[in-house]
Amino acid sequence: MDELKESLDSNIYLYSHPIDESLLDNIVSDLQKNPPLKPDYKRLVNVYTNKLQYVKLKINGLNVDDSKVKLPKDTLPIRNKELIKKIESKLSLFTEKDKDEYFQELKKYKDEISEIRKKHLTPLKTRDESILHLDKKLLFNDEINNVVDKYKKHVKDSVHLLQNKITNTKTNLLSVLTEFFMLNKEELIDKDSLFKNNIEYLDYLAKTKAEDIVHKIKWPNAHELIKKLEVNIMYSDITFEDLKNKNLLNELVEKEIIDKSDFNELAEFSQAIVLENND
Repeated sequence: MDELKESLDSNIYLYSHPIDESLLDNIVSDLQKNPPLKPDYKRLVNVYTNKLQYVKLKINGLNVDDSKVKLPKDTLPIRNKELIKKIESKLSLFTEKDKDEYFQELKKYKDEISEIRKKHLTPLKTRDESILHLDKKLLFNDEINNVVDKYKKHVKDSVHLLQNKITNTKTNLLSVLTEFFMLNKEELIDKDSLFKNNIEYLDYLAKTKAEDIVHKIKWPNAHELIKKLEVNIMYSDITFEDLKNKNLLNELVEKEIIDKSDFNELAEFSQAIVLENND
């Protein structure tokens, strides 16, 4: 047995070669830039990445286009200033009272979302996002979705009211045009015509001409006036790199999102993790 061991030992050779100094320098440099995480630091980072999340909440729509209906160029056969003035006054789909009543209802939903934002989200100055505690995420989503559902129901229930406003605008414009043509019979028939005093026939011509003008206008449907409510919620995780950012950490402490003691503990690891200052 001893002879076998001696035979094996005699056949074992140790090889070595000089260490490449440039390779060693690179390794040292990498370790300085990206030192291994200490267990306590890693634990603290995990606490906050599992506790907090970034949120970007955007709201689009939530209103109604209250612009006037446009009268196409050359729609009117004559250029009468008085007529044009009357027509323009009738082309607005909504009165100021309509706007106050209907738009105030829509504003209510926007206010509700603002309250939800205020209750659950903490805006940040250092990022174009807010902070949400993950234990509130489900409630936050439920409350937002509830407002959106109420808005959709409101729109469905009131779309016929908007369509009535459009119909009434058409009717009022038709009345203005008919009245104008009845007062300006020369726009309907030659002054020497045998029918110039036939009121019933002139009324027919006036209404027909008024209808032709009204039909040339591109009238919207009610649903086209409603700007669809869109609520976009984008979530992103807090990362290891974020907790190296001194400005962000200071803001999180200032807004009592992280404890001062935890901030100090994070700062104490500056030998391993260099806190970045974005100043």
